[in-house]
Amino acid sequence: MITIQKSRLSGSLDDLQRTVEYLARDQGQQEYLAGTRLRELAIALAMQADLHVSTVTYADGSQELEVVLTDHPSCDPIVIGRDHLGGQGQLTWERWLSIEDQPGIETVVNLITAVLNAARPDLKG
Repeated sequence: MITIQKSRLSGSLDDLQRTVEYLARDQGQQEYLAGTRLRELAIALAMQADLHVSTVTYADGSQELEVVLTDHPSCDPIVIGRDHLGGQGQLTWERWLSIEDQPGIETVVNLITAVLNAARPDLKG
């Protein structure tokens, strides 16, 4: 059995900063440092009025985020984890999207294109 604690984030910027720091209080130094950007992402997402964001903390101190739309809180969440160094986030979601007509197909194509473009490596370097 895996023990988890799920905490919904809400409030002002200061409230959110206090909450994510409080939820990270029991992490070891490496886990805490690696989670810095994930906590910043949690705050940025929680500041969006149309999103509900929760921090999921596991018994080993690791964390991930769950994000749902405010007007559909019972839908499956997008889950955001991070790599061991904390510089990369991984999005996982399971969504059923209508492809029964051309507008539905166009919506799916636009969504997949947007996600892939958002993850496109920066080739300037």
